[in-house]
Amino acid sequence: MARLTRSLGLTLIVSACGPGLSQSPVADSTEPVQLQVVYRGSRCTAIQPGVDVIRDTDSWAEWRRQQDRQFFSADDGPGDEETAIDYGQSTVIVISMGQKPTPGYTVEVVAGSAMLQGETLNISSIWQQPAEDAILAQVLTSPCVAIMVSTTQYDTVKINDQQGDTIIDQRI
Repeated sequence: MARLTRSLGLTLIVSACGPGLSQSPVADSTEPVQLQVVYRGSRCTAIQPGVDVIRDTDSWAEWRRQQDRQFFSADDGPGDEETAIDYGQSTVIVISMGQKPTPGYTVEVVAGSAMLQGETLNISSIWQQPAEDAILAQVLTSPCVAIMVSTTQYDTVKINDQQGDTIIDQRI
């Protein structure tokens, strides 16, 4: 009797595990994506918050020319030296805050925060604004950051702020 019980128990365990062994991995798995800042500026050309995806060298060069044409200098961050970008394996994503009425606004990406979930690329960012009581010049700015990401396999980009709120959810 004890032998029958053990055999029955073993059969149940094996049969419960069996179907799971043949199932494929979940399609919406989450995987980290490497990122690198390639440009940062406070005088970019975007009027509205949004994302631009750049997939080739000519488009990147044209985007950079537009930024440099906007004002005298290339701006205040990485990108003065050209970063080698392999567009077969990577894309450049420009995250823009849109036009702002004063200096003191910035957008940064959180290192190690890019995650590919299915076909959506999720990126955590820090959106800063000046203090409410700050005395600032009335000058139009348009902060942005361009990052190189080590994937081309996405059709939607979601940008979340430091509170986890979705700021931009854009299908590309």
